Amino acid sequence: MNTIRCGFYYADDLLGPWSRHPANPIIVGDRRRARPAGRVLVFDNQLIRFAQDCMVRYGSQVRAFEVSELTTTSYVEREHAQSPVLTASGNGWNRLGMHHVDPHLLPDGSWIAAVDGYHDSN
Repeated sequence: MNTIRCGFYYADDLLGPWSRHPANPIIVGDRRRARPAGRVLVFDNQLIRFAQDCMVRYGSQVRAFEVSELTTTSYVEREHAQSPVLTASGNGWNRLGMHHVDPHLLPDGSWIAAVDGYHDSN
């Protein structure tokens, strides 16, 4: 079985060249937080990284991590106090889990998000 890993790359320009972050892989083998669950969110000058919690099963819930330090040489994060941010509903399209979130702040201050859930077709 492959070990789950999460890593970062950086560039001065979106088109590159891209460089591997020297702290890579930033997470190894932690099934609760190594698998990405959407883009990194920038909100109130804070970076939030979302991760799939695959401890029980693939994408059972989405956790949020506050990035407290991100430079070209270092990376530090801690789990957000309100994590997990998405969990299984117990029935329907997301009966077994949630594994992706892409939140967007609307002009009126409310939020909308695209999410992806998991259910067993049996």
